[in-house]
Amino acid sequence: MKGVRLLLSLGALITSISCDYKISLTTSSGLVISDGNNTIVNNSAILAGNQNTTATALKNSTQGLTYSFITPTIAKVTLNTSSSFLGARFSAASDARFFGVWEYPFNYQIDNSNITFDLKGVGNNVGINWVNARAPFFLTSAGYGVYSDTLKMGSYNFSVPGEAQFIFNSSSLSIIEQYTALSARSEMPPTSGLGPTFWSDDFTQDFHGSVSNAQENIQDVVNHLYYSQIRATGNRSWGNFDFDPNFYPNPRGFIKNLTDWGFDFQLRKKSEEGGLGEALNLSIPAAYDYFEKKLEYFASVGVKGYKIDRGEEGEMPDYVQNEQMALFLQLAYDSMVQKWGASNYFTFARSVVDRSRARTAVWNGDSHANFTGLAYTVASGIRAGLMSFPIWGSDTGGYTREGALTPTEEVWARWMWFSAFSPVYELMLGTNHTPWYAPYTQQTVDALKATSNLHADLTPYIKSYAYTASKTGIPIIRALFLEAATDAKTWDFLVAPIVSAGGKRSYFSKNSTYSAGATANVSVGLDSIPVYVTQGAIIPRGDIFQGNAKWIEDWQPFLRIELFPSFEVAESRFTAVEIVLKTDKEKGSAAVVWYLKEQQGGKEVNLNRGGGFTELKDVECLF
Repeated sequence: MKGVRLLLSLGALITSISCDYKISLTTSSGLVISDGNNTIVNNSAILAGNQNTTATALKNSTQGLTYSFITPTIAKVTLNTSSSFLGARFSAASDARFFGVWEYPFNYQIDNSNITFDLKGVGNNVGINWVNARAPFFLTSAGYGVYSDTLKMGSYNFSVPGEAQFIFNSSSLSIIEQYTALSARSEMPPTSGLGPTFWSDDFTQDFHGSVSNAQENIQDVVNHLYYSQIRATGNRSWGNFDFDPNFYPNPRGFIKNLTDWGFDFQLRKKSEEGGLGEALNLSIPAAYDYFEKKLEYFASVGVKGYKIDRGEEGEMPDYVQNEQMALFLQLAYDSMVQKWGASNYFTFARSVVDRSRARTAVWNGDSHANFTGLAYTVASGIRAGLMSFPIWGSDTGGYTREGALTPTEEVWARWMWFSAFSPVYELMLGTNHTPWYAPYTQQTVDALKATSNLHADLTPYIKSYAYTASKTGIPIIRALFLEAATDAKTWDFLVAPIVSAGGKRSYFSKNSTYSAGATANVSVGLDSIPVYVTQGAIIPRGDIFQGNAKWIEDWQPFLRIELFPSFEVAESRFTAVEIVLKTDKEKGSAAVVWYLKEQQGGKEVNLNRGGGFTELKDVECLF
């Protein structure tokens, strides 16, 4: 990687008092990081060369190489060299596993075993087409991670132990937290961005009834959601840097009407045709300024964000993808912030790299509208989290649709349930694939209503974790090993949404419990999804954002707290408002205390032995 700055970092959970990390040069010009007599990282070679295929170990020439700890747990390595390419190679135990770099789950894997690929988008593969979130960062089961602070194109080879820079310790959560402190963290999204949101690949077609243009087609969606009492917060439309007057005769009035009905309006932005051709080089200030001026119009008529497509399908040479993409996302960000302010609009893109997480949320590209696409989507959501792209969603039901009943009602329902528990719930309809129009039946509408309304009810929970992600980088969708690193079985899937055909209904009482480390086969119908809570859990739910729910008279926000006390957990906390759950095993009691923003003292409610919930009214959230 040309011009790379290599950074070594140790996890924050090992303190400088209990550990004495040292970094030293080996006789073969590699680097070793050790704690006393224990080797933490064995860097067998630092590589440099004029071509990426000919980069070799520095051997005895270490001129320009510097290395030192910049904190007790973060080491920085820099190589100043005239070589065009540089990198690193280092050894690890044969059972060490590597995670990160790409969102795409190669071979349906969470880890990177036997993968060699460039730091770019992944197109035309099984399950998902063009899934493109990536970051020059990986972490390992051996307890360290690697971050290359660059937008230059690079290549990663995990067929043998990998390369670049390090962050290490036994805690993967602390590795991610330190990586994002060096890189960037996501911005707090507006509640309206979490969804459910509805969009179409093209609202200028697939008209029903008296609908005659795109504006009326979008209003038809609004009406169906209203009369079916399906919760929604946003609506997205196709855009090519204009509003065709034949389809959008009054953009400003049209968007204002949507706003009055509780919808934020985002514009989908993409090039009309892929492939190489004329394009603006945004690294040229005049080109950047020209494009920025063009974008000002959309915010001026009420557009509150973009769904940003393409940018990685050959429209530009691979070697400038990451740099140009970062510039474009910054451009889109600036055009919205200047009008609405930070966190008051919602933009998300399928092609993002590293620090761009601070400028946009992510959706995972063109998933295939079948169970393979759903399975790969679940895996890509987990992998996106490992690179700290926390505000993530997918095109519910899949994007690549072939035939009238694609997705099938079963696939669509399973995907809806997955999206209900995803940070962002967004659903593609139209173009002959709309839940309330044939060939779909009431069963699909029922699944949509149940999952959309559940997602809205979980908004306090999701938003709380989004806030945590904005402060720590720790994702919302988490690989299980982030929470249970000592359990070897959690380094792969343990419990996942249903991603195969043939589920059937099976009733489990609310009092069913499972021991840690146990497995269970679970079958459920299309009207539910297996969901489990840990002992001592605090689940804030409620209706805190009205959105399109204009059918609720005298709507007022409220927060409901579900509690699952266990005498094995003396105290647990959750930040939506400050919530503390305390148990007393000797007395056989549990109590919940909540503290409202800027108020002294707390309010307390005692719970019965079976747990329960309490409802708070007139709550002012912390964020």
